[in-house]
Amino acid sequence: MADLQKINSECMSLIDKYLIRGNGDGKYEACKIYTKLINDNSNEHNCLGCQFMELHQQIYDNFSQINPTGFSSEFYFKTYIFWLYQNVERIYEIFEIINPEDKNQILRTFFEKNFITTKKIKRWTNFIKHPKAFKYTHHPQYCFESDLVNRENLVVLDTVEIEKFYSGPSKNLVLYKMIAKKENVVVAFPNLVELTEEFCIEFQIFTKFICENEIIASALKEETTISDYFEREDEK
Repeated sequence: MADLQKINSECMSLIDKYLIRGNGDGKYEACKIYTKLINDNSNEHNCLGCQFMELHQQIYDNFSQINPTGFSSEFYFKTYIFWLYQNVERIYEIFEIINPEDKNQILRTFFEKNFITTKKIKRWTNFIKHPKAFKYTHHPQYCFESDLVNRENLVVLDTVEIEKFYSGPSKNLVLYKMIAKKENVVVAFPNLVELTEEFCIEFQIFTKFICENEIIASALKEETTISDYFEREDEK
């Protein structure tokens, strides 16, 4: 069985290393976005970088305090993945701003190549939010992929199957025939430590993408930065 306390501790160490301390830079990774999207020595405030910083700190502060030893794998995974997903949905929406309807092939290819784990988190969250035919299964079991030694006589929903069936509606009927009214369905969650590190690395790519592209940064600044923010705060 998975050691949830060990998994949680290792995940938080990665969040701290990559996102809270910027992989050795000594500041939030998202602070780079914030700094890029405001003018120096101004009273501007950027909501994009700020929200990412708050999300990362919330994840670290709260998950660092829990002892998940008594949690089920299902409860821990679903809770943790939803907090990562709040980052993911923002990343998707930013790419929708700069590449509406995926019309630019260069940007589309860049995203598909560099945000594989980001997409994986979105697919798993789709499964949780929109179970489709899974709601017709009987007493499904949950585990981590590493704990699933024998798949014989089981219908397994792992990352490969989640990607196949929860990226759109085209395979809904196939999924229904595969799992509906079945009593031998097992949901096999991915390795959360590996997923967390891969996500953190992809977030660094996201940060670099914004900070090193002046046209992108300018467009995002227009949408996400307000001026005289701190002056108004002082007046309250």
